[in-house]
Amino acid sequence: NGIIPVSNPGYAPSYPRVSIRQHVTRLDLNYNGFAVTWLGDTNSLDIDLSSMKANTGALFGEAFKIQRHNTFIRYTGVNNITLQYEPAWR
Repeated sequence: NGIIPVSNPGYAPSYPRVSIRQHVTRLDLNYNGFAVTWLGDTNSLDIDLSSMKANTGALFGEAFKIQRHNTFIRYTGVNNITLQYEPAWR
């Protein structure tokens, strides 16, 4: 469980990618009123929110883009999470 600070310096919103390298059976992501939930059972999880696809399990909710400002994403279900996104300029 935790909070990931994010900052998109680009002019346009950007979809994040999530990676987890530990045992996980549920992941909840919350950002700016949007919620995404993943359910399954794996030791290696990759989620691409641009396509709302995960490498395993089932993904529910509404994809979100990281807007142009400093903010955070809340997560529950795991101890460590890696979040990647590219600044979008158009």
